[in-house]
Amino acid sequence: MIDTKIGASNSKDDPASVAEAVFAALQADSGRVVTGLKNKNMSAVTEALPDRAAAALHRGMPKPGSAA
Repeated sequence: MIDTKIGASNSKDDPASVAEAVFAALQADSGRVVTGLKNKNMSAVTEALPDRAAAALHRGMPKPGSAA
């Protein structure tokens, strides 16, 4: 994962705040949690796109060797 674009990114959310948000969502019986402004924006964009376009947008991020 370290050699992927996502793994090499320095702009990850704080794990404690993510865990807190997930716990709060579980308590509220919510089935979906999106934390961080960047993730919320990406989520909104991909929700508006057709599945093929959303997949193409995300395809390169977890690809091994994409961090270089």
